[in-house]
Amino acid sequence: MIQGRIALLASEGLLLDSLLAEWQQTPGLQDYEPLLLSAVAGEGDSAMFRGRPLAFCPLEEVDRSQIAMLLVLDSALVVESAQSLLKQLACPVIGNWQNLSPLAAEAFTGQQQAGFYAVPQAAATAIAMLLEHLPCESIDATMLLPASVYGRAGVEELATQTVKLLNGQAIEPGVFNQQLSFNCYPVAGSDTELAEVLQRELMVTFADADVHVSGIQVPVFHGLGVQLSVICRDEVDVDKLQRECRGSENLAWQTDASQCSVMAASQQQGQVVVGNVRQSQVDPYRLDAWLAFDDVQLYVRKSLLSAAQILLKHDL
Repeated sequence: MIQGRIALLASEGLLLDSLLAEWQQTPGLQDYEPLLLSAVAGEGDSAMFRGRPLAFCPLEEVDRSQIAMLLVLDSALVVESAQSLLKQLACPVIGNWQNLSPLAAEAFTGQQQAGFYAVPQAAATAIAMLLEHLPCESIDATMLLPASVYGRAGVEELATQTVKLLNGQAIEPGVFNQQLSFNCYPVAGSDTELAEVLQRELMVTFADADVHVSGIQVPVFHGLGVQLSVICRDEVDVDKLQRECRGSENLAWQTDASQCSVMAASQQQGQVVVGNVRQSQVDPYRLDAWLAFDDVQLYVRKSLLSAAQILLKHDL
């Protein structure tokens, strides 16, 4: 057992709900009750944990010397507003490159000392799972982004837009920069941040590959899809790749197109669906593939809670 509390800097929403649900089933974490922190006093009420409400505590009011590990779920704007307090912590602070951007984080490698460490987001994790044994010359990834990448506010706005449009009412985009319901569009401007973060994460993982990432905002509530086009250093052996995928607990190889949707992937208990895999008839080094997954669940399981387990295993 570690000395101190495992804290979460978070806001009410899909990500926190998923993490608290997974926490209760994660070996090593089941003996701990998380300390919920809010960056601003008065923000946040409570979240359900083990069948009862768990109240938020303001970060500035807690005894920060008792925090042994902090997982950051909040946005970069929230982190920036609280960075003076976060820099006082004498423990590992874990988040992703996007939300820890104000704090100059390092890549997480299991460090036990105080500092800011970034873990990959779901898309980078999914791509790395597939390409683990395929040395690549180049990676082109197009993300199909659901409304949930903007949290509960994005999901609620897509639902509201849909209801209004079906009833002939005018809409005013808020979370999204234009109408999303019955529409899709390439991400641009400030919305490109997620694609840029994925490109950075893939460049760290595949240091020798030429990486290109783009994003398309689609009218889907939940679940992320990625269309991949990869140039490998060796000639692609699709049969071997299929055997490796079928032998992995993290991947679900699908030959049935109806099982390759993001909706079907959300039923896979955290697995990444791999489908529509094609080797080029012209270039034997080129591989195209489709990935679909529950981005929230994958990020929670394979990044945030996985990092927490590693630190707990070494008693911080």
